[in-house]
Amino acid sequence: MKFEAEERERYRAKEAEERDKARQAKLTLELKRLELSPAQNVTGVGRAPAFRLENAIKLLPKFNKQNVEEYLIGFEKLPR
Repeated sequence: MKFEAEERERYRAKEAEERDKARQAKLTLELKRLELSPAQNVTGVGRAPAFRLENAIKLLPKFNKQNVEEYLIGFEKLPR
């Protein structure tokens, strides 16, 4: 009786270990697949947003022919 219980316990432990290995292999494979595939609709941390001309134009100061120096100073202050 004791021997059968120990045998069942070893069997369960072995099955659990095999499931863990299979799960780990599956996760590793999925990670590799994600690393190799091009990013689709994913904004990564630290990644610059797409450049939008209409938003950039709003940041430019108004141009004045009589005061070009002021325009250039304002242009230089724009974030890059």
